[in-house]
Order: sequence, then C-alpha cells, then structure tokens
Amino acid sequence: MKLLNHTYVDIDSLEKFICNLCPYKTMLIQVFSGTSELVLIQSILDFLKNKLPDSKIIGSSTTGEISNGKILDKSIVLSFCLFDDTNIEIHYFQNCNYLSGVKIAEEIIHDDTKVAIAFAESLKTDTESFLNGFSSLNKDVILCGGNAGDNYKFQQVYIIYENTIYFKGVVLATLNSKTLIASNNYILEWFPIGKEMTVTKAENNILYEIDGVKTIDIYSKYLGESTIKEIPSSAIEYPFIKVEDGVEVARAVVGLGENGSMIYAGHFQVGDKIKFAIGNINNIKNKAINLQNKIKQHPVEATFIYSCSVRKLFMQEHAQYEFEKIEDIAPTCGFFTYGEFFHSKEQQHLLNITTTTLSLSENNFSESNKTIYKDTFEDNNHTLQALIHLVNTTQNELDENMNFLNQYKMLLDENSIVSKTDLNGIITYVNDAFCTTSGYSREELIGKSHNIFKSPNTDETIYKNMWETICNKKIWKGSFGNLNKEGKEYFVQGVIIPILNEKNEIVEFIASRTDITKLLEQKRIIKEQTIDELTGFENRISLLSKLKNLKNKHTLMLINIDNFSDINNFFGYESGDNVLKLFAKKLQNKITNYPIFRISGDEFAVLYENQDFKENSLKEKITSIINRLENSQISINGLDTTISFTCGIAYGSNDILYKLSSIALKNSKNTNKNITFYEEEDFQTTDIKKNIETITKIQDAIANDRIIPYYQGIVDNKTKKIVKYESLIRMIDKDNNVISPYFFLEHSKKAKLYNTLTRILMKKTIENFANNSFEFSINFTLQDILSKETKRILFNLLEEHKCANRLVIEIVESEGIDNFEEVISFIQDIKSIGCKIAIDDFGTGYSNFEYLIKLKADYLKIDGSLIKTLHSDENMYTIVSTIVNFAKSLNMRVIAEFVENKEIFEILKELDVEYSQGYYFSVPDKELIF
Repeated sequence: MKLLNHTYVDIDSLEKFICNLCPYKTMLIQVFSGTSELVLIQSILDFLKNKLPDSKIIGSSTTGEISNGKILDKSIVLSFCLFDDTNIEIHYFQNCNYLSGVKIAEEIIHDDTKVAIAFAESLKTDTESFLNGFSSLNKDVILCGGNAGDNYKFQQVYIIYENTIYFKGVVLATLNSKTLIASNNYILEWFPIGKEMTVTKAENNILYEIDGVKTIDIYSKYLGESTIKEIPSSAIEYPFIKVEDGVEVARAVVGLGENGSMIYAGHFQVGDKIKFAIGNINNIKNKAINLQNKIKQHPVEATFIYSCSVRKLFMQEHAQYEFEKIEDIAPTCGFFTYGEFFHSKEQQHLLNITTTTLSLSENNFSESNKTIYKDTFEDNNHTLQALIHLVNTTQNELDENMNFLNQYKMLLDENSIVSKTDLNGIITYVNDAFCTTSGYSREELIGKSHNIFKSPNTDETIYKNMWETICNKKIWKGSFGNLNKEGKEYFVQGVIIPILNEKNEIVEFIASRTDITKLLEQKRIIKEQTIDELTGFENRISLLSKLKNLKNKHTLMLINIDNFSDINNFFGYESGDNVLKLFAKKLQNKITNYPIFRISGDEFAVLYENQDFKENSLKEKITSIINRLENSQISINGLDTTISFTCGIAYGSNDILYKLSSIALKNSKNTNKNITFYEEEDFQTTDIKKNIETITKIQDAIANDRIIPYYQGIVDNKTKKIVKYESLIRMIDKDNNVISPYFFLEHSKKAKLYNTLTRILMKKTIENFANNSFEFSINFTLQDILSKETKRILFNLLEEHKCANRLVIEIVESEGIDNFEEVISFIQDIKSIGCKIAIDDFGTGYSNFEYLIKLKADYLKIDGSLIKTLHSDENMYTIVSTIVNFAKSLNMRVIAEFVENKEIFEILKELDVEYSQGYYFSVPDKELIF
C-alpha cells in the first residue's frame, strides 16, 4: 500500500498529480476540507469521480488539515491511499444515532473487516450514542475518525460521500483484508488535578450536577466566575477527565445549558468520577516520543491522524512537533476534529483534546521499525514565567472586577433604593431613588435614623429580627412598610448586608430595596378575582392557572350538583346560595388534604396533584367520599333533603386535564351515572380521527389557496371612525364555509403547519394594505418571533411594499411571553424599520405588568374577557381602570377588545381609552370597510 497527499491549488495541478499515481487494486481518497466554498469542493469531487471512477471517496469539513506531518489551515487536502490486497466499501447513513451504529455493526462489518473509518456531522448529532450502538454488537473492529469541524464557527459542518456533500449523518469506509495490519493509538497530555468529584445528575452530554452542586457553580468556584461568561472558549482547555475501559477520556465543555447545566462534547453517567485537567508543555513533548515508539511496534506504511481542534487552538506548535514524529515513521494525513473516535479493548470511545492515530500496513516487514532516540527537554525559567504570569493575571482580574463592581453600582443606583448606615443605624448615604421614593432630600436624610420611616402597621418583630440578623453578620431579606415625608405608607422588598473589614468586624450596613406598592395592589386585585366570595374556595381562574404551572400528571375531580336551577327557582336564590355554602362545607369536611375549587354556580373541583386514581387506592377513596356525600342531608328552608350530584374524574397531563375531567363529567350525565373515571389515553384514542381530519383540511386549504385574511376595524373613540384594521386568519373549507381559527390553529401547531399559515397571512395582508393608507396589525406568537424564516419573510415583504411605518405587530400575550432576550431583540429590529408593537390579550391568566415595562410597546390591547362585563361588574371596572392608568404611565395607547354595545363604549370613553374594537363597530370581513 502507499499514501500520497495533495494540497489542492487548482485543477491543473490536481490532474497532473493524478496522472502520476501508480496503478493499485483499490484506492481510498480522503478529502479534508477547511473551506466553506461548497461550489469549489463540489467541482473537485466531480473531477475526482470523473478521473478515478473506481475510487472510493469520503471526507469531512475541518478545523485544520494535516498533510505529511504539517499543519495546514483552511486548505483542501486530498489523501490518496492505494491498496494491493484490501477491499474498500463506503456507506452513508442519514442518521447518526444508536440504531445506525447497531445497523453498521450488524450489516456492514464482515469477517475480514479490519478497520472502519467514520466522519460524522457534529453540531446536531449525538455521535457517542452512535459509537455505543456500534460497540453493542462489535468490540473487535477498530473504528476511528472523528466529528466534522468548521474552523471554530460552530455553525455548519459537512461530510462527503463519493461526489455528494451532506450536512447530516455519518459516512463510513470499511477496510476488508486478510493481510492488512491495523493499529490505533491516542495521546492525551492533559493530566487530572485537584479534587475528585462525582457526577450526581447527567443526561447524555448534559451535565447538571456534580457532588449535588450545579455544574455552573462548580466552574465558578474552581475556575472563577469570569470563566462562565465566555463558555465554551474560556473553559475548553480545562476539560474533565474520567476513565472508561482503561482509557483516560477528556470531556470538553461546548456550551451552557439550562438551569445551571453545561453541555459537553461527549456523555457523562451518574456515578462517573471526574477531575479537572490541565495541559503541560513538557509532558506533551515526552508523550509525543512515547506515541512514536508505540506506533513503531507494528509495521506501518501509512498513518491517519485525527486530532482535536482544541490542540490546534491552544498548542499548535507542540501538535506540529507531535505530527513530525509520526511522519518520521511513515507518510501521514488527517484533520482537526470536534471529537475523535477511538477503539479500546472493550468499546468505541468519543474523545476530546486528544490525538488519535490509525496506522496501516499491507507489508508485515515494514521498514518503519528503525531506532528512535528519545529527546530530552529542559525547563529553564518555567517557574519564574509562571509567577510573572500569575501576578499579571491576578492584577488584571482585580482591575476587571473593580470595573464590573463600578458598573454594578451604577446599575444598582439606577434601579434600586439604596442606603448605607453606620453601626447605630444612622444614615450615611442615600441614592437619588431613595430620595424620590421617600420624598426627603439628601440633606434631610444624612445623619438621621432609619426610624423616621417606620410604619405603625409593620410588626415590631420584623424590625427586631432584621437587627439581630445583620448584627450577627448575616444577610437579611424581607418586605415591610415605610412612611414617606407626607406620612403615606409605601411598601418595599429589601436586602440588608453587613459590610465586614479584614478582621471580620462590621463597619457599616448597606441596604437595597425595591418599591413593591403597586405590585402588592395588583396582587390584591388579582387575588380577589381568583377567590370565590360565596364559599371562600379558589375559583376557575385559579384552577386553570395552577394547572398551567404544574408538571407531570394529576387527577382532577369535577362535581356538578344536579338540577340546582330547580332549587333557585323553587326556594329562591338566597336559599340556593345557602345550599352552596352548606355543600361546600360538607365537601371540605370530607376532603381535607387537597385544594377545592368552585368552578361555576353549581360546579366544584378537587385537584389531586401527582396522583393517579388507579394507584394508592385513590379511586376507592374518591368513590367512598362521593357515597358519603350523597347520603348526607342538607336543610333547605326547614326541609331536610339529600343533594344528588354527578362526578367526572380524570387522570392526565396538566394541559389537557380540565378538558378530560369535563369529558368525564359529560359522560356521567349522558349515561346517568353518578361518577365516571377517565384517562388521557381514552381521550387520545377518541380524538385522533378528528385531529387527522382537521389537519387534512388545513393541508387541503393551503394547497388550494383557501387560507385568507379577514379584517376587523378599530375605531378612534373620539371620532367613532375606523382608523386601523386587525388582520385575522380564516380557513375556507370545500363547502365554502368560513372556519374560525379556534377550530384549526392549535391543530396546525401539532402538524407543524402553523408557520406556513402565518406566512400566508402576512403576505396577503401586506400586499393588500400596500395600496392604501390605513394602519394595520398582524398577530405574532412567540413561535413566530422565534422563527428565523418567518422573520426573514416579514422583513422582505416590508422592504418590497414600503409599508413598515403602518404595520403593528400584535404580540399574543395570552400564550405567555417567554424568552425575553429573543422577544426584545425582535422588537428592537422591527421598530428600527418603523413598525409598532402592541401587546394583545392583556388581562388573561398570563398577564404581567413587568412585561409592559420591559417590552416598551406602543399599544396595549385589553382582552375581551375583561371588557365584555365592564358595565356590570365593579371588579372588572377596577381592573380595567388599573390597566389603563398603568399603560398611560408608560405612554402606551390603549385598545379595548370585545366592545359590543354602547354602554361599554361610553365607559371606555370615560376611562380615556383611545380605541375600540368589536362588533358594536365592525364585524370581521374579507373586504375592507372605507
């Protein structure tokens, strides 16, 4: 066999190189590409396949190339390996996972297979699972290679199979021969340091906890907080080391996960023993000699090198020395990877920060076995250089930290009420926010005691606990009331910290507070809306909110009093209210450990969190409670009688549980049973046909251009004239019926058609309004905001039709506004081209006044559930008034939805709401009303 390398310059030089190749039985061409110019790569591949049609071609994008012992950068290395007695098979698999690893080991590996060379997509693929799948059936064949790279961009990598470029999966070459001699080695110059720790929570390549502590906190503790800010680049050279099958395996961090977790280029398992590791220059050079000697223990005619990109980034000079030593034995080629594949005695490993080698020979008497003389290295001035570096680094870190502290102070002063006192509680410093909130000037406060703000409504024990805590050198946190200069009470949430000197003595106290007066008032109003006044139970709003925030599966029981309207009609509403109170009391006496809700006039609910009615005898307990309630009597105007009722009990996930219970209750009524138990699986089987039918209708409507916008006018409350429109999506079925989004939008999300619907609506709406002067709005959910393609289409349409200054994007608040960074970035981008922002559906269960401050919207749309009873419900009037005042304080204009009559409209004008939308003025229509 023979290995010849060619670094691509142009087609002419490549053609000349190919013409000089010696005739061999089989040829394996490995393409190591450091360029993103796909057109160029494609042309080279087509040329190779045309000139050498019988050759086998595999390849990978790289983070550096290796040719004849030299490190190259952003080049294209073509490695031609010519064999006399080896058969080569190559394969491509679209998926790189455990199952594909099993399939390769089962179907592609033959009795005479000596080696498998694999290159895998690395950014979206779990290659370690692929290796584990291979190992599950085959522990003998050497599998080598590595993950594709992209010059540290971590954006897109590719692999090559014959003359085709792929952006996912794995390409594989198997070398099958009776005579081929193959040996593999690896070198890792990082050595463990510090405390041995245990993995206590991990899932594949995500490491959550070490020794019961969040992974991010471990890095912060041992590597410093600044390390976290630049993950992965700041910590990639400090991997964790663990031992698998006698192999020291490094795991380099590649990113931050959620909730303090971190993501690695390889797996962890609970119980793994790990240590941090650092590299050592002298160790690197000595191990290079050791690697050279290991390789020479077998006949070698060629060596393939697959080395970690970290080595190129941090130790390129020493990696070059390493490769030159290997080249001294026989010709080499390879590339820098995002993870290397290595075969030990028992399994295949995914390694990081290593150099792995595969040495091959078809000749049992290779000339490579010449004597190797071990180099020696001196360590002159290493200690002095290290100390200088330590001092400079420490000083730089101190300066940097001081800079951060000054910026933190600036941020604290801008957003918090800050004060400092001496050991006697005498004020020595206040910021501007403190003066604004308290009403006092700085001169009036300095030298005074904090007692001047003391509120008579605050419990004395709070002040006592506060003082005892900080005097014991501990941090106090809590909330309390203060009095401003005018004697008006306001409420703050604060943190007080004792400042200590080098002798651990308290020198002063610093306090940071946040004014929570408005927040407490809002919570009070909201709480009033979640408590049923008659029974004192939480109401339907509270139940739905609780279900939204719960995880896992639960049991929910709905209880409906039979024929309750007859009691109201016969005995009167006052007696009916008394019956509800008595029934609620009996229900509470029977069920003491679970929350009870009054859902509507004659309907109650009981929530059994994290419980399945099929387990722990819960079903029997519920049945027993129902039977006892049925047999208990209630007195109605002196008449003792029993109350009959119907129950529906369901077990399922939080997002569907209330619906399941309602179905169970309806089933009880339809079958004249007093109780029905229902499970999520029952619902799924009964609804699956309906879901499929709805999705089919959506697909047909998209294909036949039957997704259209309807427009509803929005009027100026002063002129009563339509000044803007909201675009609303509608679907037209085969029978020409207009279908509301209520019946198809959620199904579209499940079928991954939602983004298509949004884009159709955007295009048709913008094209329509491009030819008039009206302001118009389009609804955007969080899903739309997070879709890069949807945003790209939106910006292109606005650029084409020049109407961005008239478009309002309504962010649908009822779905919950999360991912604030992405949302705020989108708002900034869309506003930069002239668009406006509205918060839609405000006032639903997800409403949060903090959203309004952070999102800086132009309009606030109050949800129709608050507006439709504005004229008959004083509490709704209070809520709407609060929302309007708050919006105006932020310079937002208000739009009221669901305005259906003149009475509501007059109240809105009284509250100084600028705009109204509803059937009182405009019904949604496919044509604009001018």
